Amino acid sequence: YFTHILPAGPVQGETPAEIIANNRESGFAVIGTPDDAIAKIEGLVEASNGGFGAFLLFDHDWAPPAAKLHSYELFAQYVIPHFTG
Repeated sequence: YFTHILPAGPVQGETPAEIIANNRESGFAVIGTPDDAIAKIEGLVEASNGGFGAFLLFDHDWAPPAAKLHSYELFAQYVIPHFTG
C-alpha cells in the first residue's frame, strides 16, 4: 500500500524494533522524546527555508490507547508551546 501511495513512506524491517529503528533513522517517523520531536520539526523548518504549512500526527494504532494518549499529552504540553510561544 505505502509503496504506491507514499513512495517515501515507512521503512520496513523484520522485527518491531528494526522497523522502529529504520523509520527513525530514515527520518520518516519521530519516535522518542518531546525534545526529539522539537529537533525534527526545527530541522524541517530549516530545510524548508523558513516554514511550512502543517505538521501532521498519524495514528496507525501501533500502541495501546493509554500510551498514545500520553504521547499526545506530551506533544501538547512541550512541543506545541515551543513553536507557539
